[in-house]
Formats: sequence, C-alpha cells, structure tokens
Amino acid sequence: MKTKLFCLLYFLMLSLGINAQNISIPDVNFKTRLLSSSASNTVAKNLSGNYFKIDANGDGQIQQSEALQVSELNIIFYGSDTGLSYTTINSIDGIKSFSALKSFKLQIGNTNYYSGAIDLSNMASLEKADLSIGFTSTLNHDINVSNCTALKTLKTSASNGANLNFNGCTTLQEVKLYGNGDSSPTIGTINLNNFTSLKSLYIENINLNNLLLQGCNALENITLKEYTTNTISNPLNVSNLPSLKTLTFNNYNVNLDAHNCLYVFKPI
Repeated sequence: MKTKLFCLLYFLMLSLGINAQNISIPDVNFKTRLLSSSASNTVAKNLSGNYFKIDANGDGQIQQSEALQVSELNIIFYGSDTGLSYTTINSIDGIKSFSALKSFKLQIGNTNYYSGAIDLSNMASLEKADLSIGFTSTLNHDINVSNCTALKTLKTSASNGANLNFNGCTTLQEVKLYGNGDSSPTIGTINLNNFTSLKSLYIENINLNNLLLQGCNALENITLKEYTTNTISNPLNVSNLPSLKTLTFNNYNVNLDAHNCLYVFKPI
C-alpha cells in the first residue's frame, strides 16, 4: 500500500513538474500564432538566426526550454494578410518567458485592433522593438520598455493618454513614435532627458505637453511631422545639444529654445 501511494505521489509530482515548465500564454490567438512558427514562415528565429518551429516536441504547448531558443519574433495581424480566421490579440502576456529575445515585432492594423497594454520591461536581451499597432481608440494603452538595457531601436504607436516608459534604456539610439491611425493622440510628457546614446528621434501625428531632451549629447536628428497641425504645449528646449545636426518640423506649433546649439533647421 505504501509503495502504491509513493508511486502515485511520485507521478503526481512529476506531472506537476512537467506542467510547471509550460509557459502561460492566456491570449489564445497570440499562442496560436506562436505555435504556427516553422522553418517555412517568418514568425520566429532561433539563436542561430534561422526561422524555426518553437514547439519542437509538437505537444501544442511552449515549454520554458523551447522559449529560450527564440531570438526573434514577428507577430503580424494586419487585415486579410493574416490568413487567419481571427483578427487580433488582446494580450502578449507570456512574452517575458522569451528571455533570449533580441528582436520583437508586433504589427496589428487595418481592421484589427489591440486592446491591451504592452509590457516588455526588464527584457535584458531585447535590442529592437517594433510595435506598429492599431489601438482601440476608446482605451489607454501604456507602453513599458523600462530597464530593457540592451534596447537600441524602438518604433511604437501611441494612443491618447498613454504612458510611454523608457526608464533605464541606457543604450537606446533610435526612437520613432507614431500617433494612432488618423487621430492625433495627446500624450502628457515624453521624457528622454539624459539618454546619452540617443541619436535620432522621430515623432509623427502626436500632440505633446512636454518633450524633454536635455543631456542627449549624442542626439543628431529630430523630426516632428504632422499631416494637419499638432502642438507641443510647453517650450521645446534643444539648447546645449552638441551633436544636433538637423531639426525638422512639419506642421508642428513649437516654442523653441535653441541657444548655444548649432543645427540645421528644416521647416517643411
């Protein structure tokens, strides 16, 4: 009897251990897209830079050991190009288990919308993030890439009232921010003060209260672009930015403070 009980407990513990290795990915459509990866599509690359199947053992789950083999993810839901019956995802929860991830692309647009927040914080291997997303206009969608200490390139959409958190991204070199679709969202403050590696900043179709850039000593190019007219409510201070070469405005109302700054100003 004791032997049978011991065996039962052993297999129960073994089963729990196996299940504990499975990554929790609550959004069914996100999980399905990950499981669709193969050598014949562009969903995922392994550590050698080759497209591959994440679910190596074919059990319909993604184990932690499988996730650790992924260096790049390209999750695209764009109109009829998805080739899938569903249209979008609402959460990327589970993404942080892909701790070797260097490049992450999440593109959702056209008639598809994303209804959640984006949290990539503390993903220490991440070097490039492309978050070109059509958001549900009635919701706020915070973007959190804080403490992604290897992040060099960030391209992201932004929705009205969203909080953009770049804190701790000390290697960030290029930032591109886009308003959500045809609307011009208003964001309180974009704080890039003392981002000493930042070289290029591009902002399109966004109203701002504050854009903070002091201490960005490597910053060479700033572009503010709009299709109608957008505004930065408070003065934009680009003084004492020693590397600044070009400052391009297209339909932006800006009160500019540029003393002690040699740059090429290009109004469009």
